[in-house]
Amino acid sequence: MANTCIPGDMTQLRVSVNGEQKGMPDASPGASGTFAGMSGSNAVVVVAKFANGAEEVVYMGSVG
Repeated sequence: MANTCIPGDMTQLRVSVNGEQKGMPDASPGASGTFAGMSGSNAVVVVAKFANGAEEVVYMGSVG
């Protein structure tokens, strides 16, 4: 399935660390956020929501 959205269509980002939702950083270009995890490796997932209602995982990996 291909994503037909362009970056300007993104309306929201959701960050989960170790399966727990941690927050929603600003979705504008260049924005950043810091979210606490546990000592050691942490599983991080970032989901983007788009203006047309679609959602897509834009990052999934381990940090730490």
